[in-house]
Amino acid sequence: MTEAKQELVQNWLTKAQQDLAVARKLSREPDPYLGAAIFCCQQAAEKAVKGSLFFTIKGLKRPTTLKR
Repeated sequence: MTEAKQELVQNWLTKAQQDLAVARKLSREPDPYLGAAIFCCQQAAEKAVKGSLFFTIKGLKRPTTLKR
């Protein structure tokens, strides 16, 4: 794996971990924000999947532009 690809994978996984940390904090409040916590969990899952895809699929590149 190239250094750039390794950094890309690590960035996605780090973002996923951060989203989970936010979800934990939101769910542990005295009056928990469960909707927001669940949203953060969903975002964490998506980011972890993206990181895993970049790790496992050879030739997969991050898009540089959005197509309309």
